[in-house]
Amino acid sequence: MPRTTVPTDPARWFRELLGTADDDLERFRLEALRVTLRYCRDTVPHYREAFAGLPEPEALTDLAAYPLLPSARIAAYRHPVLSEGVGTDFVVCSGGTSTQAFTRTAAASTSPKMIHRSFAEYPHLTAFRDWWYPRMGYGYAWDARPGDARYIIMEDEHGIRYIEPRRGPLRMLNFPLYNESHFHVARDVLTAHGPGDPSLRVSELRGTYRKVRLLTMYALEHGWNLTEEASVRRVVAAGFFTSVRWRALFKEAFGADLVQEYGLTEFHQGYANECLHCGAHHFAPIVVEEVVDPRDPARLVGAGEVGRLVLTHLYPTALRQVLVRYDSGDLVQVGDICDVVGVRGYRPVGRLKNTLRVPVPDGELLLSTGHFIDAVDIPEAAFHVRDLLEHSHVTRFTDYGAPKFNIHLEDDRGRPVVRLDLEVKEYPPAGAARHLRDRVESSLFRSHPEVRNRLEKEEFAVDVRLHEPGALTHNIPG
Repeated sequence: MPRTTVPTDPARWFRELLGTADDDLERFRLEALRVTLRYCRDTVPHYREAFAGLPEPEALTDLAAYPLLPSARIAAYRHPVLSEGVGTDFVVCSGGTSTQAFTRTAAASTSPKMIHRSFAEYPHLTAFRDWWYPRMGYGYAWDARPGDARYIIMEDEHGIRYIEPRRGPLRMLNFPLYNESHFHVARDVLTAHGPGDPSLRVSELRGTYRKVRLLTMYALEHGWNLTEEASVRRVVAAGFFTSVRWRALFKEAFGADLVQEYGLTEFHQGYANECLHCGAHHFAPIVVEEVVDPRDPARLVGAGEVGRLVLTHLYPTALRQVLVRYDSGDLVQVGDICDVVGVRGYRPVGRLKNTLRVPVPDGELLLSTGHFIDAVDIPEAAFHVRDLLEHSHVTRFTDYGAPKFNIHLEDDRGRPVVRLDLEVKEYPPAGAARHLRDRVESSLFRSHPEVRNRLEKEEFAVDVRLHEPGALTHNIPG
């Protein structure tokens, strides 16, 4: 393949390249990757040094020869990953929850990361969205009609980060959900844009996970008949820790399926949406995703294996701050190619810093937060609810937050034991406590049959311990 140069007219080059992606998506990604690496060598001081002597890739898998970019490289306000010749128009401060450390100590945490954006990137992002979003069918025939996609946005903390033209017209509303009237306005909007006029129909409910769950609980508590009066088909929430219990609650309240959206603040549209057809998450091709051995970033893992997620942001949708082989700090399981979307699926597992390495007869089992959420997300658990007092006068529910629990590994005469500490709202009497522990143990790994099979074969054990409110000093963020 001839050496790829950086286009002098990025907009024209990118639109022409998008035109080829319908027939050959891999060619699109490889060509964009080669230009991205060339752009990095030409304009980014860090990459100019880090990529010296490395050949341009002949295939996407050749990217594994390039070094990882640790998150610490972008913690400073001015850092060596910023390109030369493109200015910063605004900066996003990321939460800093990812890490490439393999321990669960305080030293594993990282500083918040500074994400630089340029307005010059947005025309290319718009071109990409216009091409990609109508293809995100995920098995639903109605998604083939972009005009039938409307959204409700519930976001009172961060605001709308940027205007994002998705499938069809975007209907934005802000439901702060701080008092009784806010909830009733939400109901009025949902029902007014219900099964009637298709041009006004709201078919998706989006927002921060906490807000979506709060509205769901309020609707159930007050007997709203939104399965008939509204037209919500999907509930979209950021994260990947949704339990079976909460999926059932969304279905009960709205008659809707949940679509989880996993992504990193560091990437423009570097999101993976849960597919209602195959159940895995699919990344948009604006990034190149890799899943590598947790101990060896040069070795890619295959289908069925669990590894740490590495992402590369493609030119020209990233001009000011291009992240090549960025270590997300997350574990995912590699899936198969989806026969609806035509791209590979992934199942997020959890943060590396919250991961247990359990020795088993054939190697090592990686267990993280997502493996335990079905067992601990129960009404009896205590929950992180940051703004409980703001809502205590309008709803009786208090379990729309993250359950308070932690996990760590112990050894019992040579057999690994995973200790699961769960804080409960009220510590039950002895008999009831035993019954609750048995119930938690019986529901462990319900969404991970391969792990459940190892547990039943006694390759490792789980010790469930209940704690009174306030007893746990360390909790895993949900």
